Amino acid sequence: MRIFSSSALMFLTALGSSKAFAHGEDKLGPNGGFIRMPGAFHTEVVPTADREFSVFLLDLSNGNPVTDGSTVSVSLRKGGASVDVTCTPAAASFKCVLPADASLKSGQLLVRASRLGLPSSPALYPLPLKLEQGAH
Repeated sequence: MRIFSSSALMFLTALGSSKAFAHGEDKLGPNGGFIRMPGAFHTEVVPTADREFSVFLLDLSNGNPVTDGSTVSVSLRKGGASVDVTCTPAAASFKCVLPADASLKSGQLLVRASRLGLPSSPALYPLPLKLEQGAH
């Protein structure tokens, strides 16, 4: 029984670590950005300048970005402080601009979104943005 328990534990650990990257966090998204899956859809953050980025709300296949019927709110957390980020809907994404004294070089972006009325958990993006490693 002890051998079975150890084998089962090793299998579940291996399965869990590979599932952590099953939603594309180890590769760039369809718009060249960084992917998270906070709910029944994906969020993709695409840096466009030092203080600017786009947030795409994608379906489960990482496609069909929408803004209609959807919301995005972002906060930048750094050093125990949090500041709201201005985001406005555009054709296929939400365009976001950090305050003048902030950048995408350090801190964390906390993205709260709903896609076509479906809510999600917050998606956390550590800064600077980079791909998650260890998928293979």
